[in-house]
Amino acid sequence: TGVTANGAHDLVSPSAFVFYKALGGFAEYFHSTQDISKGSTTANITTTGWNVTGLVALTGDAVSDRGITPHRSFDPAKDQWGALQLAARISSLTVDPQAFSLGWAASGASGTAKAVGVALDWFNTPIVKHVLSYERTVFNDDPNGSRKAEHALIYRVQIYISPSL
Repeated sequence: TGVTANGAHDLVSPSAFVFYKALGGFAEYFHSTQDISKGSTTANITTTGWNVTGLVALTGDAVSDRGITPHRSFDPAKDQWGALQLAARISSLTVDPQAFSLGWAASGASGTAKAVGVALDWFNTPIVKHVLSYERTVFNDDPNGSRKAEHALIYRVQIYISPSL
């Protein structure tokens, strides 16, 4: 409560993508600095993070930054099931220790979070994608610490609607 941004926010966020036939991957990094104030105290707080993701199309379809366009869209009558993709990701987030030493971080907040996840993606058609993912996040490098490791199992459906429609 009472902590506000005060001044310029500097953000550097390079990324790299590579796709070749049924394989793909990308990596991202960010480094964010911001002057933060509470009352008469000001500190420059830095937050950093990164992630690396690998992809493989189990059905041999070409992988791209826009996903997969299945060679054979979902049509059970023709024994066509779309495309399957397996994804794996590791990621990390680090918050400046000053946020904690100054008492500005929320009670129970963590200074670091590291996650590992896997996902199975089913592309029914070029515009419909189903995703089943699992991710485990460890806080402050201690899965049994004051904030226990979290496990997330998520299912979602994505529908791409073209802006030209």
